[in-house]
Amino acid sequence: MSGRDFRFNPVDDRLESITGTVQFGNTFDDWGNRFLCSESRPLLHAVLPQRYLERNPFLPVSNALQHLTSGPVPCLRISPLERWRMIRSSRRTALGARSANAAGASHHVIDAAAGVTVYRGGAYSSEYYGNIFIGGAQNNLIHRRTLSAVGVTFSSARADEGTEFVRSSDNWFRPVNFINAPDGTLYVLDMSREILETIHVPLDVTKFIDFKSGRQHGRIYRLAPPGFQYPGPPALGSSSTAQLVQQLESPHGWYRDTAHRLLYERQDPAAINPLRRLLVNDSSPQAKVHALWSLHGLGALAEADLLAAISDPHIRVREQAVRLAESHFDSSPKLLAGAIKAARSDDARLRLQAIFSLGETNAKVAAQALIGMAKNTSNDRWLRAALMSSSSRAAGTMFTELLHDTNFIAAPGGNEFLRQLVTVIGARHEPVQFADALTALANCPVETQPLSQQLLGTLGKAVRSTGARFDAVGNNRTTDFLRSASSETMSVAMNTALSDSHRRNAINLLSCWSLKTSKDSLVSLLSSNQSETVQIAAVEALATYGDVAVSEIRVTRWIRMSPVVRQKVLDALLSRSNWIPGVFRSVDEGLISAAMIAPSKRDHLLKHRDQSIRRQAAAVFEMQQPSPRVNVIREYEAALSLPADVNEGQKIFERDCASCHRIGNVGHALGPDLASSPTHDPQVLLTHILDPNRYLLPRYETYVLVDTNGRSHAGMITAQTATTLTLKQQENKTKTILRGTIDELTATGKSLMPEGFEKKISKQEMAALISFLQASKPSTSSAEALHIGTLPGLIEPDS
Repeated sequence: MSGRDFRFNPVDDRLESITGTVQFGNTFDDWGNRFLCSESRPLLHAVLPQRYLERNPFLPVSNALQHLTSGPVPCLRISPLERWRMIRSSRRTALGARSANAAGASHHVIDAAAGVTVYRGGAYSSEYYGNIFIGGAQNNLIHRRTLSAVGVTFSSARADEGTEFVRSSDNWFRPVNFINAPDGTLYVLDMSREILETIHVPLDVTKFIDFKSGRQHGRIYRLAPPGFQYPGPPALGSSSTAQLVQQLESPHGWYRDTAHRLLYERQDPAAINPLRRLLVNDSSPQAKVHALWSLHGLGALAEADLLAAISDPHIRVREQAVRLAESHFDSSPKLLAGAIKAARSDDARLRLQAIFSLGETNAKVAAQALIGMAKNTSNDRWLRAALMSSSSRAAGTMFTELLHDTNFIAAPGGNEFLRQLVTVIGARHEPVQFADALTALANCPVETQPLSQQLLGTLGKAVRSTGARFDAVGNNRTTDFLRSASSETMSVAMNTALSDSHRRNAINLLSCWSLKTSKDSLVSLLSSNQSETVQIAAVEALATYGDVAVSEIRVTRWIRMSPVVRQKVLDALLSRSNWIPGVFRSVDEGLISAAMIAPSKRDHLLKHRDQSIRRQAAAVFEMQQPSPRVNVIREYEAALSLPADVNEGQKIFERDCASCHRIGNVGHALGPDLASSPTHDPQVLLTHILDPNRYLLPRYETYVLVDTNGRSHAGMITAQTATTLTLKQQENKTKTILRGTIDELTATGKSLMPEGFEKKISKQEMAALISFLQASKPSTSSAEALHIGTLPGLIEPDS
């Protein structure tokens, strides 16, 4: 569920994941727009519903959320700064682990935002309605923001200039959540704790802090305007069905929502006619939306109800009507026509809903409407994603029409839309759509030939990801075009007079044909008389084929390859289970040195899911399971008393650590920030180096993914959507993989840095490395090493 939220149906207990985030906060406005928060990003909008994205598993969408604040969000606290937090911030900024204005260092920006809530009450004046309230528990305040519509999403702005809606001088004021109250006010949940954090506290100051202080406390406040008179408690439970329908017109969101819920729970048919009257009377738009969904919940929503709502004067009512009409499109041409009309609206959010909803029908008129929408929305990434989600059945026809529309190609975003569309066509691999796309590319006018070649490459890459090749998917309509394209591609790849960039693109495209077609050309490009760039491109192209013969080709040419190309070959050979035994044989024969296999790769091989590979790996590396970490650490403690050369330590860092860690301008920031490590004493540093899994944070846990094409990928999961998963790998590279191509995903329970580092580093080298890490910190007058709280400190103690 990482990176997503969930919901459940209280009737049948069905649980499902939805678009979401990772922190505490979830709220809706009157129209179903959902807002979230995450740490220092206090306001996000869930733009793309997961249920629509799931319809097209071939659509890669890396992010379905829109951040509604930019950069660190300033806050204006009046509470005194906690001493321990000042210590942590000063250390972090001094060491360069945080900038002075960033969350986690500055005391004047929102950090650990929680409880984001849309105010939907009537106690305050109308200017407050729809405002966003956010708990700033770390800074003892409540932050308020206003929303403004921008396309399908929003922008936000500070609502209280020069102050906060609530700010307290009391460090114990910890607002973490809000509730729209029955009386139209806003209730505030105050955690009321002395110390909010129980991790990320500098370890050397934890002995001065009582983490349990206030554990038994908690406060609830009512936010109310001056002169507010409490109207007394609600009594909706004893209200009649007719009275509940009337409450759908209440100015207070709590009454509307509660009445709506009770109408659903009662399932009283007596509510149907009053609800229908709300739809046609001069009711508030909020009441009409509740009436629509209440009729739906009662199983009484009729075509006439939807027709009335889909032509309602209020845009948001029409938006909800389009959504609810989805299941009626195939039986009601009038409702389908209403949705198509909505798709041409000037209101972007109504257009977004209409585009999503039109994807629920196979009607040709809906497909034509989507094609027309594509011509007007290519530069909006959200509408573009919705179109991709909804048009998978008509992707071939859409691609053909748009590719031959010169105005569309010239429009901003037009080319990107075509690239995404042809990716879906290739990954879906439906014969008719695929043939339509190839035919469209074959018939491109001369002026669009460069674009046609780019799109052919994109199409081929998508086809290749399914394990197929162009040779296997062509037909009589496309055979000649593909044959001509392969010949031209081969010619470009072999032409040494062209630039490496041009040739690299051609080599990549060449791998979209079968090995029988491309083998001779790709093998010849491994020659040492080719540039390293071209050789590496050929290695990567050959790696897309699963044949064992491919691995043998590259091993036989090993001796003539440069070190850089060799490493690329080795990485490719270790990416497929059926190629790994060949690597072990080459090590046994002395052709490949085991020392070239990086520690992270060794660790993966020693823990491989294939038992025979694990046995072979153990034999090749002449090692059993790593010795108990405590014994290894004890053995290496001798390094702490050895004389050390800082310059030599830097070389060791660059050699063994820089692929995953960064200090200064050296290395890649994949693993934890080592800027904090020099604040540890040498003993602690030694422990973290030799026992990397002792304090493993979840976000640094390594996963092994095997795709349906047989290739394995290892890395940390950094993003997930309904259709994709993104891994972060060594050298800060990322890999986004369609969920439909994932065969197996396994959590290793381990850091990307494997155990067994002592096999590669001597005690003298360890002394040098630790000295370099220590020397990387600014000078300090303290006799003790200073921890900056970026690693886990204490979990709240029980006693």
